[in-house]
Amino acid sequence: MLTPQLGLEWKLWILLNGLPAVVAALGFLLTARLDGSFGWNVIPRAAGIGLGVGFLMRASMYVQQFTAISYLEMRWLHWGNVVFAGVLLGATCVWGDAFHWRRLTAIAWLFLYIEEPVWMLTLWPRSETFVAGTVALSAIPVNALLQGTLFLEAALMLVAGITIFLNHSGALSPRPDLMSSRVLAGWPLAYVAWAPALALAPSFSEARGGIIVNMIWLAAWIIA
Repeated sequence: MLTPQLGLEWKLWILLNGLPAVVAALGFLLTARLDGSFGWNVIPRAAGIGLGVGFLMRASMYVQQFTAISYLEMRWLHWGNVVFAGVLLGATCVWGDAFHWRRLTAIAWLFLYIEEPVWMLTLWPRSETFVAGTVALSAIPVNALLQGTLFLEAALMLVAGITIFLNHSGALSPRPDLMSSRVLAGWPLAYVAWAPALALAPSFSEARGGIIVNMIWLAAWIIA
């Protein structure tokens, strides 16, 4: 029996959400802030760099998904993606007055973080049904030491995510930035789900792409 391949609709989902992530990563990393052109005014320079690193991770995640040979290689992302979109969309709803809704980027932001999880949740059950009865990519399990490291990462990311969310940078400036830290918290909070999903993957082959994406994000976060 063959492993389940990615369907065309998954590819379209990846492209629609991955290309904006590439644009956002380049925009933030090249300018460190998009004060007058992003959905909200990103005031602290560090916040702009952090957002650039975060969207670099998203871009690398979508590249990993697009180049996956099987749907089994992308199952790790689902619950973490729900958490990520939930944090960003929740912050948008609560602090929506921080947005400049006349900017196209603000409208695109709201569209993407409604569209991405809703579309994903329609594809996910159908793909899981198709997976039933297929063979795993490999019988080699995820190493126990790597599993422990990933669970430790999840615990650390929970603390980091809550801390970042509550300590919003730029709040005391003349034009407070109420959104950037809440959005930045989405990445570590998502890894509270992503890291265990990688640790508990049925085989290392299914987790390998996600682990590489994780390493890219952690390295970029440390360097930044």
